[in-house]
Amino acid sequence: MSHGSRQPVEEALAAARPGEIIEAALEESFSTTVTVAGGVLEASENSRERGLGVRVFRDGRIGFAATSRLDGEGVAEAVARARDLAACGRQEDENRPADGAQTGETTGRGDMDHMPDPVPPAPLEEPALRLEEAARRRGNDLRTRAASVTAAGGRWLIAHSGGLRRAWSWRRAWASLEVVILRDGVRQTGWESDWSERWEDLSLEKTGAAAADQAARKFGAGRPPTARMPVVLTPTVTAGMFEALAGALSAKAVLRGRSLFAGRLGETIGSAVVTLTDDGARRDGFASAPFDGEGNLSRPAVLIENGVLTGFLHNTYTALKLQSPPTGHAVRDGFSTQPHIGSRNLLLKPSGPSRLAIIASVSHGILVDEVMGLHTVDPVSGDFSLGATGREIRAGSTGAPLEGFTVAGNIRDILAAVQAVGDDVRFLPGGAGGSTVLLDGLTVSGT
Repeated sequence: MSHGSRQPVEEALAAARPGEIIEAALEESFSTTVTVAGGVLEASENSRERGLGVRVFRDGRIGFAATSRLDGEGVAEAVARARDLAACGRQEDENRPADGAQTGETTGRGDMDHMPDPVPPAPLEEPALRLEEAARRRGNDLRTRAASVTAAGGRWLIAHSGGLRRAWSWRRAWASLEVVILRDGVRQTGWESDWSERWEDLSLEKTGAAAADQAARKFGAGRPPTARMPVVLTPTVTAGMFEALAGALSAKAVLRGRSLFAGRLGETIGSAVVTLTDDGARRDGFASAPFDGEGNLSRPAVLIENGVLTGFLHNTYTALKLQSPPTGHAVRDGFSTQPHIGSRNLLLKPSGPSRLAIIASVSHGILVDEVMGLHTVDPVSGDFSLGATGREIRAGSTGAPLEGFTVAGNIRDILAAVQAVGDDVRFLPGGAGGSTVLLDGLTVSGT
């Protein structure tokens, strides 16, 4: 990063007084989104962010302030506000910054001295139109609600006066499409997305066709009987369900007694097939970065191993509180927010079989390819009740479409029921990864 870009951070750190540590997090980012529908440009959005978040650590207290004014006066005001707030904050010995012994700059996909070039709207119009056209080619009765392509990028510098320096630049692109098919008065919808580091590498044809096919195969859907039966989850559903579980694996939730896993470390909580990891540094993850929002290095966190609860997601505070190494899961939503614990690249480790092999192993069950209501999963009790659509599985093959049914139970039921995890891993825009998963038996409520 050039001297000019570093200056707000260096000015903030230079303001540290004896007995305190000042942390500064500088964000610069851009995002450009183009949306089309019916072959016509519907919207074009272009946003920029540049600002500084400041935390002051003193006597076991923390104060936070943020500013988008990066001149000397703006930085000084942010430091003063953070210092005032620290004076009245809650005192705990574990309120400390990331270990300053981790010196030296760490770069990820790119060099902090080179801010990725912002992408203007014009180059994204053609990919958005291609995305829509890929879906429309699947049938004349299909229309699109929205086909969007986004290109984003930026850089971070996180440092504190105790000696820590971290720098990273990033870029991402993602595409999404929602379609509607109307036949004989019946309306069905489909949705699909894709992401890549570069917008030029998005799988537009595949994404558009997948959204159209999802809508088309829902026609003629019936309801399954109410029963307990084998259930197969698609990668998208698996990712969503385990991402909903992430809150219960936060060490902060455990400390507050707001997790169904509190007090269960070292216990068996799932089948022997279940190994759940979250590695913020893996190359193929959407949420990958070489360090977290406090400057701790990203590293693999094994949360469940062969069914045994082995760890939690930590930031600096919880790692000190529970005497555990930090796992690199302090997440910043932007320069204006304090870091909080969050999952990065949560993934259920594949156990070997392919998607087709998993489906072929089921004599009678359901393939669930869409669920609604994941936000209602209770991280304390683990209870859930999700609306779902999917397809019948008979004699190892997918068949008639199904809709209007509910999959209900408890997270414990899910973990205990996992029999196989497919090799078709897919990371979604947003973070979590998933693959085809066979659950030995869940309660399905239909007719």
